[in-house]
Amino acid sequence: MKHLLERIGGFVPSLVALTLPLVSLPIASDSYILPRASIVIAGACLGIGLALLISAGPSLGAWRLPLLAAAGAAMLAFVFSISWPLSLIGSFTRYESLPMRLGYVALAASAVWLLRTRLQQELVGATFVVGTSIVAFKAWLQWFNHAPFRPDGDLGNANLLAALIVMAIPIAIDLGRRFLRSVRTEVLECLLTGPAEVMYARVDHQANGAEPFTRELSIPAVRVAVKPQL
Repeated sequence: MKHLLERIGGFVPSLVALTLPLVSLPIASDSYILPRASIVIAGACLGIGLALLISAGPSLGAWRLPLLAAAGAAMLAFVFSISWPLSLIGSFTRYESLPMRLGYVALAASAVWLLRTRLQQELVGATFVVGTSIVAFKAWLQWFNHAPFRPDGDLGNANLLAALIVMAIPIAIDLGRRFLRSVRTEVLECLLTGPAEVMYARVDHQANGAEPFTRELSIPAVRVAVKPQL
């Protein structure tokens, strides 16, 4: 059961990263902020709950003190607030309450604990870029169709759209760079391994007395020689 939860829990941060910029409820009185607040709190509770149920994950490491400082600042803001109910539950269109601030901290911590494999880690950045690209395209359509409001991609605030785009650009550049590097590696391996296989076939046909171990290592040696140059 823990193994299943571990495999499922590793994709929870990706789900949050995808839905956070995308989800809106046009029929609701607050169609933008309330859905995102719900996703943050629900995602934080689900992430921390899964992290407690499965086996111990990676340590927070250098993130421990910054996350503790952010949580402490949220608690201090609540303690010294002139309106504790408002700071605890927020208000209409202003949901930056104590649970929301702690939810952001919990999302960051649970992502560190739940992301166990390279695929899960890569998927978080990819889903965030996809979600941000969709809302950016919607904002472009709003601008192109001369919307009566500032184009915001159905985020409710053009400034939030700009913040998401600024965060997504370096992630997209890094993903593209690594993809091109992996493609280049595969292409070079194919180009160099092909002649090596032909050479191996000729040597194997002509030199029957050669050591099998030496002949078998001829092709892997080419691959080992290629990768350090990339």
